[in-house]
Amino acid sequence: MNTTTVPEIRKALKRPTHPTQPPAPILRQTFVLKNVFGLHARPSALLVRTLQPFACQATVEHDAYAVNARSILGVLSLAAGYDSRLTFTFQGDDASEALMAVKHLFDTPFGEAYQ
Repeated sequence: MNTTTVPEIRKALKRPTHPTQPPAPILRQTFVLKNVFGLHARPSALLVRTLQPFACQATVEHDAYAVNARSILGVLSLAAGYDSRLTFTFQGDDASEALMAVKHLFDTPFGEAYQ
C-alpha cells in the first residue's frame, strides 16, 4: 500500500521537472505602409510567405485590431491602406530575424509582390 499523503503529492506536482528556460524575447516595431495600393492580396500573401520559415509567433495590429501575421485572411481583414501604421510583435528565438525580414518588405514597399 502506498502511504504518500495529499500534501506530498501537491508538493511534488509543483516542482519543475526540467530547468526553466529564459523567456523568449518579444520585439515590437511599427511600420508605415507606403504601398500605394495598400495591403491587398499580393502584398498580404508576400508577408505571410516571408514569415513561413520562422518559428516565432507573429502578430500585426492596425487600428487596435490584432491578427496573426501568418494568416492571409487575418492580414487581409485589417484593410490597411496607404499610409497605415502597422505594429508587428514577434516572440520566439528567431524573432529578430523575422523582424528584419518584415522590415525589408516595408523598406521596399512590397515590390517583390509585383514581380
